Amino acid sequence: MTYSVKITNEELYNEKVVDVDLDFHKGGMNGDVAIEVVGEGERCFTGEHGANDYEEEYGFVIVAE
Repeated sequence: MTYSVKITNEELYNEKVVDVDLDFHKGGMNGDVAIEVVGEGERCFTGEHGANDYEEEYGFVIVAE
């Protein structure tokens, strides 16, 4: 299974996000999410991730394909 980013709030995403790197291990959304934030650099999140964890703050959801 592969995972990707789906932008749900284009204005918020474009204002805050430069890049998103998803590095999930087999078996689900467990691994690392690195978000390069405008003016702040990279923020890394490790562990189990929900599909909607980043929607409110960054304007995207994680989609399993």
